[in-house]
Amino acid sequence: MEYSSTVAHNSRAYPGVSITLRRISFGGRNELMRTLSPLATQMKALAASKDEAELAASGALRREMATAIVDWGVVDVSGLVIDGVPASKELLLSSGPEALVLEIVGELQKQLSLSEDERKN
Repeated sequence: MEYSSTVAHNSRAYPGVSITLRRISFGGRNELMRTLSPLATQMKALAASKDEAELAASGALRREMATAIVDWGVVDVSGLVIDGVPASKELLLSSGPEALVLEIVGELQKQLSLSEDERKN
């Protein structure tokens, strides 16, 4: 059996753009959860507030979590040029189209929530 630790994702929002994503693995899930768990706990506490500043802070933490997910999961970006420069993960996060970043977050979150049998398909 040959197993690839990455999978190509062809963007639906940006045809011609392909993102190489890490597949969720046992160790990878643990690594990602160690990063996200404290942020998620803090975000939930702030989101329960009625204070506008705390609600805004909750939103900022949600974006920080999305950034961490993309940083962890994106291996390569192809087919995208930003301001004349071939996109890297870092450039995608700092200057790329928000819709593409959110699409990637959604794909990685989908992997996190799938069972082992679902991920095989």
